[in-house]
Amino acid sequence: MKKIISLMAAMFLAIAPLSAKERVVPSTRELSPNKPSAVNTVKAQWDIQMNFEAAGGSVTAGLPGTETDGTNIYLIQWGTYFYGSAVNTAVFKMDFTNQTLVETISIEGAPAGVRHIAYDSSNDTFWGGDWDTIFEFDRSGSVLQSGSGAVSVYGSAYDPWTEGGPYLWLFTQDGSGGVLNQFKISDASLTGVSHDIHAMVGAVGGAVAGGACSTELLSPGTFSLITNFQQEPQAVYGFELAVTASPEAPDAPTEFMVEAGDMGALTANLSWMNPSVTVGGSSLTELNEVIVKRGEEQIYTVSDPSIGGSENYTDNLSEGGMIDYSVQGVNSAGEGISASYSVWVGPDAPGNIEDLEATQVGTTLDVELTWTNPAVG
Repeated sequence: MKKIISLMAAMFLAIAPLSAKERVVPSTRELSPNKPSAVNTVKAQWDIQMNFEAAGGSVTAGLPGTETDGTNIYLIQWGTYFYGSAVNTAVFKMDFTNQTLVETISIEGAPAGVRHIAYDSSNDTFWGGDWDTIFEFDRSGSVLQSGSGAVSVYGSAYDPWTEGGPYLWLFTQDGSGGVLNQFKISDASLTGVSHDIHAMVGAVGGAVAGGACSTELLSPGTFSLITNFQQEPQAVYGFELAVTASPEAPDAPTEFMVEAGDMGALTANLSWMNPSVTVGGSSLTELNEVIVKRGEEQIYTVSDPSIGGSENYTDNLSEGGMIDYSVQGVNSAGEGISASYSVWVGPDAPGNIEDLEATQVGTTLDVELTWTNPAVG
């Protein structure tokens, strides 16, 4: 999924501007006050499932908060409901669909304001805190316990799928500036497992951790963690944490391609190979159907697919734009892992010409120009 929505006001208030009492940093990035000076279908933990820079429109930098509803990824300065805070003890419950504030939870006796927040669905509670604090609180605002080990934390995400969990992943500005630390909820402390995301993705120099969130909707059949690096423009990465599909369900279709219609035509030609193995790696013996989605809408079903066979479909659209497609096999064990592809469909302005050169012709006043025409829009 590549959709970004910048919400500048009455929505998820994950991050607030620095107050007069906090360190003032001459940058659009919000840095920890104790910071040291110093999307694919392969089933493996920490595979990068997707990444993009959030640029265009009002999206530039200074949007460190991160959340997703499975369709859109929200980068925010300021499920069904989203929860966030302006780095104080008031947590806002918001309805993103209707853009309304539903409720405010006032945390009594909180050891710090809430800069990072994650929902623990196993206990129906929240974990939040500021740079170096983390604590659990319930829907009534009562603090249940405090955890240990939080250092320079900006974002946090809940993980019920990794073996031995449930866990939180704390996205911190410690070390390289973008490190995920694993926090075990039952122990209320760090496990010692960490991943240097800054080094893993080759983030630009000076990029630091922003928000984090998790979802089962980014790539159906998998559980994903999304991180947001504070840089210009913002950089968003999605990582596979676990496979949620049944081991007997179909693995992802292969060789999935989408080609937009020529000359700005509002058509997209999809082609792929049906799965031939299960999620668990065994030979697939049952494939009941293959479903095709445009965004979240199911637009086509192959009702009698052949295992490992080739398929194609032409989608006729009423309007163009950047379109997200996915294909996914289904059998009696359930829906398998999806393969995804995004493509621009419809009229498009040409990209920049390349290799422009100007050469004087002999001793005349004539100049010869040569260039390579744009190949992309």
